[in-house]
Formats: sequence, C-alpha cells, structure tokens
Amino acid sequence: MKTIVCCGSVGSHYQEIWQLLVSAGVAEHIANVEDELTPALWHEQVVNDNLGDEASIHEVQLEPGKLWEQAACSLMLKNLSQPVWGWADERSVWLLDFWKVIDPSIGFVLVYSSPESDIAAYLEQHAPEEDIHVPAQSWVASNQSILRFYNRNRERCILVESGESLKSPERFLELINNQFGLSLSMNSNEVAAKKSHVLA
Repeated sequence: MKTIVCCGSVGSHYQEIWQLLVSAGVAEHIANVEDELTPALWHEQVVNDNLGDEASIHEVQLEPGKLWEQAACSLMLKNLSQPVWGWADERSVWLLDFWKVIDPSIGFVLVYSSPESDIAAYLEQHAPEEDIHVPAQSWVASNQSILRFYNRNRERCILVESGESLKSPERFLELINNQFGLSLSMNSNEVAAKKSHVLA
C-alpha cells in the first residue's frame, strides 16, 4: 500500500492536482457505513480542536494526542487493500510531521501557487471590501510550513507549482512515478481534456 497526501494553501488549486492523481489511478478513501470517519472529518476535528478560527494563519505543526493517532491508524487500516490511495486537504499542511511519523509509506504532494492566486480565490468567496491581509497571511503561513517540511524530507515529497503541473499532466505524473515508485497514467483523451480545461 502506498498513501499519497496532497495539500497546499487554500487557493493553490491543490484540489485540481488531486483530481489529476485520481484520474491517473490513485484511489480515494474507502467509505464505511458503520464508521463515518473520513480523512476530511479527521482533519476538521483535529484542526478545530487545536486551532479554531486561527487555522489558516497558524505556523506550527500540530501534535495530535493518542486518541487522534489511533483514529488516524484506523483510517490507514481501512485502506490496506488499496495499492495506492490518499486524500487532499489543505489542513494536512499543519499535520505533515504527524503523517510522516504515522506511516513511512506516505508520500507527500506539496502544491504551491502565487500569492495573487490565493488572494483571487479568497475574493471570489468573500466581499471585495474584506481585508486581503487574511489570505496573504494564510499564503505565507502555509507555504512556510510546506517549504520547511520539503527541505527536511525531500525523499518523501514532491513540490509542484499547480499551474505548470496542470498544463503538463504527463510530466507531472512522470515526476510522481519516479519519486514514489508508482505507475500512474492517464489515457490520451484524459490528458487532452485536462489540458483544455486548464487552458479554457
């Protein structure tokens, strides 16, 4: 089993990078009717319990307690049957050190974009008169955390700029495969569709 954690700042378009990975063969979390815990819910609860409204501008890695660690291990165990699986969540930025220790098979796809991209994404969802210092601070905090982790764990990470990766999905997947020893691929129609969506 190989697990991929994909994360970036809120406006980095890491979700599109994740969808590219899913299209190439990375499976998402196996839903379990009896257990409603998902990676998204786990991250939401851990971050809210530790940071509350300050999550977007936090700069220190979180250290969840034993109960959260057990819940995280449960998520991993539920997906043992999947050769390659994972999740995408911007809150993973604050838990990179945690996930690194939980499982040595985890590979990290760290996504970045320009601060202008983050601010634009923020303004699309908020009133224009709102303080743009909020997304600017969030961008700085997220990218500092990402760079710090990447520089200390290059053997476990790939650092990608979202725009270039989406424009050149074949090259992106080649980098992923080489770094993590995978064989992800998309057919030519999927590649063309991804490119036309980005260029549209």
